[in-house]
Amino acid sequence: MTREPKTGQLQKTRDRILAAAAEIISDHGYRSLTIDQIVKHSGVARSTIYRHWTCVPEIAMDAFQLQLVEPFDPPNTGNVRTDLVIAYRRMAWILENTAWGKAVASMVEAASYDENFEALLDQTAVKWRETLLAVLANGAKRGDVPDLTGFADEILDPLVGAISYRLFFTKRLLLEEGTIEFWVNAMIDAAIKRHPE
Repeated sequence: MTREPKTGQLQKTRDRILAAAAEIISDHGYRSLTIDQIVKHSGVARSTIYRHWTCVPEIAMDAFQLQLVEPFDPPNTGNVRTDLVIAYRRMAWILENTAWGKAVASMVEAASYDENFEALLDQTAVKWRETLLAVLANGAKRGDVPDLTGFADEILDPLVGAISYRLFFTKRLLLEEGTIEFWVNAMIDAAIKRHPE
């Protein structure tokens, strides 16, 4: 019987600790994350945890980064409205159905306490925004809509705001039939009306 390399054992231990931390954060929020809770959920000794990290915020940062979902490629169906609907529906699905999505509220909470979390949250938002900006730019290149990339905030921010409101403040589903389609069409129509070519 061959013995597992020590590096493999160390990695498995780290993964158990980070998985436990991510679960605690998702279920109870960033402020509930303590070494005692991590020990209880992971079954890893306190002394072992401190061999890998010096404090709880370091563990939380690694746990957040482990859960991050990379943005998808911009949809390109040939219609900017359809592409935005697809993009926002994917975003909503990720927020409702992945560990990262469930940890977003806690990441926002952590960002209010620590500039490192604030930077991570900002980097994540910038990546997702780049996907949405690419959808608008592709639509302008095809002539679907005027070049609205200069007014992207007027289209993208209200949609993200509406999704965030439902996610954080209501129990309503993000993917209710026709809702994202209505929001996308309303925002694009309003932007075109306000900024005609």
